[in-house]
Amino acid sequence: MLKSRFQISAVFAITIVKEGFVLIHEANTRPPILWKNVGGRLERPAEDDLEIELEGMVREFKEETKKVLPRSKFEEFTVVDVERGNYSILFYIADIQEISIAELQKGDEVEEMKAVSRKQLEEMISMNQIVGNHKKAFQEYLEATEEE
Repeated sequence: MLKSRFQISAVFAITIVKEGFVLIHEANTRPPILWKNVGGRLERPAEDDLEIELEGMVREFKEETKKVLPRSKFEEFTVVDVERGNYSILFYIADIQEISIAELQKGDEVEEMKAVSRKQLEEMISMNQIVGNHKKAFQEYLEATEEE
Protein backbone atom coordinates (compact mmCIF):
# COMPACT_ATOMS: atom_id res chain seq x y z
CA MET A 1 0.00 0.00 0.00
CA LEU A 2 1.27 3.44 -0.89
CA LYS A 3 1.79 5.96 1.92
CA SER A 4 -0.37 9.05 2.28
CA ARG A 5 -0.33 11.94 4.74
CA PHE A 6 -4.10 12.05 5.01
CA GLN A 7 -6.98 9.62 4.73
CA ILE A 8 -7.57 8.53 1.13
CA SER A 9 -11.03 9.72 0.17
CA ALA A 10 -10.92 9.55 -3.64
CA VAL A 11 -9.61 7.13 -6.26
CA PHE A 12 -8.85 7.62 -9.94
CA ALA A 13 -7.29 5.52 -12.69
CA ILE A 14 -4.84 6.67 -15.33
CA THR A 15 -6.51 4.57 -18.00
CA ILE A 16 -4.71 3.53 -21.17
CA VAL A 17 -6.66 2.06 -24.10
CA LYS A 18 -5.54 1.27 -27.69
CA GLU A 19 -5.87 4.92 -28.74
CA GLY A 20 -4.11 6.44 -25.72
CA PHE A 21 -5.04 7.97 -22.36
CA VAL A 22 -8.72 8.18 -21.41
CA LEU A 23 -9.88 11.61 -20.23
CA ILE A 24 -13.31 12.68 -19.09
CA HIS A 25 -15.02 15.85 -18.05
CA GLU A 26 -18.04 15.73 -15.86
CA ALA A 27 -21.52 16.90 -16.70
CA ASN A 28 -22.81 20.07 -15.07
CA THR A 29 -19.42 21.67 -14.50
CA ARG A 30 -18.83 25.35 -15.03
CA PRO A 31 -16.14 26.66 -17.38
CA PRO A 32 -13.28 26.38 -17.78
CA ILE A 33 -13.67 22.78 -18.84
CA LEU A 34 -10.89 20.73 -17.32
CA TRP A 35 -10.22 17.08 -18.08
CA LYS A 36 -9.52 14.36 -15.53
CA ASN A 37 -9.10 10.64 -15.04
CA VAL A 38 -11.92 8.16 -14.49
CA GLY A 39 -12.78 7.86 -10.80
CA GLY A 40 -14.23 9.73 -7.88
CA ARG A 41 -14.89 9.89 -4.15
CA LEU A 42 -15.09 6.83 -1.98
CA GLU A 43 -18.52 6.13 -0.56
CA ARG A 44 -19.34 5.73 3.13
CA PRO A 45 -21.20 2.45 3.69
CA ALA A 46 -21.17 3.20 7.44
CA GLU A 47 -20.96 6.55 9.24
CA ASP A 48 -17.25 6.41 10.10
CA ASP A 49 -16.19 3.88 7.50
CA LEU A 50 -14.98 4.50 3.95
CA GLU A 51 -15.30 1.94 1.20
CA ILE A 52 -12.12 -0.02 0.38
CA GLU A 53 -10.08 1.88 -2.21
CA LEU A 54 -9.93 -0.87 -4.83
CA GLU A 55 -13.65 -1.60 -4.51
CA GLY A 56 -14.34 2.11 -4.93
CA MET A 57 -12.15 2.21 -8.04
CA VAL A 58 -13.99 -0.72 -9.64
CA ARG A 59 -17.35 0.92 -8.80
CA GLU A 60 -16.35 4.37 -10.09
CA PHE A 61 -14.91 2.89 -13.30
CA LYS A 62 -18.20 1.07 -13.97
CA GLU A 63 -20.29 4.17 -13.16
CA GLU A 64 -18.29 6.46 -15.45
CA THR A 65 -17.50 4.10 -18.37
CA LYS A 66 -20.23 1.43 -18.07
CA LYS A 67 -17.40 -1.13 -18.29
CA VAL A 68 -16.72 -3.65 -15.55
CA LEU A 69 -13.03 -4.32 -15.07
CA PRO A 70 -11.69 -6.98 -12.72
CA ARG A 71 -9.79 -5.75 -9.67
CA SER A 72 -6.59 -7.20 -11.18
CA LYS A 73 -6.66 -4.54 -13.93
CA PHE A 74 -5.98 -1.75 -11.42
CA GLU A 75 -2.42 -1.29 -10.17
CA GLU A 76 -1.67 1.23 -7.42
CA PHE A 77 0.51 4.00 -8.80
CA THR A 78 0.78 7.12 -6.65
CA VAL A 79 -0.88 9.17 -3.93
CA VAL A 80 -1.45 12.90 -4.22
CA ASP A 81 -2.01 14.70 -0.92
CA VAL A 82 -4.45 17.61 -1.03
CA GLU A 83 -3.14 19.98 1.63
CA ARG A 84 -6.03 22.45 1.63
CA GLY A 85 -8.59 19.67 1.99
CA ASN A 86 -6.64 17.40 4.35
CA TYR A 87 -7.28 14.32 2.22
CA SER A 88 -5.37 12.15 -0.23
CA ILE A 89 -6.17 10.78 -3.67
CA LEU A 90 -5.01 7.32 -4.71
CA PHE A 91 -4.24 6.96 -8.41
CA TYR A 92 -4.20 3.58 -10.10
CA ILE A 93 -2.98 2.55 -13.54
CA ALA A 94 -5.52 0.68 -15.67
CA ASP A 95 -3.53 -0.53 -18.67
CA ILE A 96 -6.28 -1.95 -20.87
CA GLN A 97 -4.72 -1.45 -24.28
CA GLU A 98 -6.51 -4.58 -25.45
CA ILE A 99 -9.72 -2.55 -25.66
CA SER A 100 -10.74 0.50 -27.65
CA ILE A 101 -12.22 3.77 -26.39
CA ALA A 102 -15.34 2.78 -28.41
CA GLU A 103 -15.94 -0.03 -25.90
CA LEU A 104 -16.36 2.52 -23.10
CA GLN A 105 -19.63 4.43 -22.75
CA LYS A 106 -20.26 7.65 -20.89
CA GLY A 107 -21.90 7.21 -17.53
CA ASP A 108 -24.59 9.58 -16.25
CA GLU A 109 -22.08 11.96 -14.63
CA VAL A 110 -19.82 12.17 -17.69
CA GLU A 111 -20.31 14.92 -20.27
CA GLU A 112 -17.53 13.84 -22.61
CA MET A 113 -14.93 11.08 -22.86
CA LYS A 114 -11.98 10.86 -25.21
CA ALA A 115 -8.62 9.19 -25.71
CA VAL A 116 -5.51 11.28 -26.33
CA SER A 117 -1.97 10.38 -27.34
CA ARG A 118 1.00 10.93 -25.04
CA LYS A 119 1.94 14.04 -27.04
CA GLN A 120 -1.61 15.43 -26.85
CA LEU A 121 -1.67 14.77 -23.10
CA GLU A 122 1.63 16.61 -22.64
CA GLU A 123 0.22 19.58 -24.60
CA MET A 124 -2.96 19.60 -22.51
CA ILE A 125 -0.89 19.57 -19.32
CA SER A 126 1.21 22.50 -20.54
CA MET A 127 -1.97 24.42 -21.45
CA ASN A 128 -3.50 23.76 -17.98
CA GLN A 129 -6.43 21.78 -19.40
CA ILE A 130 -6.10 19.00 -16.81
CA VAL A 131 -7.44 19.18 -13.22
CA GLY A 132 -4.51 20.07 -10.91
CA ASN A 133 -4.22 16.88 -8.84
CA HIS A 134 -4.64 14.76 -11.97
CA LYS A 135 -1.97 16.83 -13.67
CA LYS A 136 0.49 15.89 -10.89
CA ALA A 137 -0.29 12.18 -11.28
CA PHE A 138 0.00 12.35 -15.08
CA GLN A 139 3.31 14.18 -14.88
CA GLU A 140 4.66 11.54 -12.50
CA TYR A 141 3.47 8.79 -14.84
CA LEU A 142 4.94 10.47 -17.93
CA GLU A 143 8.30 10.92 -16.20
CA ALA A 144 8.31 7.31 -14.98
CA THR A 145 7.55 5.96 -18.47
CA GLU A 146 9.67 8.38 -20.47
CA GLU A 147 11.13 6.76 -23.55
CA GLU A 148 14.90 6.71 -23.55
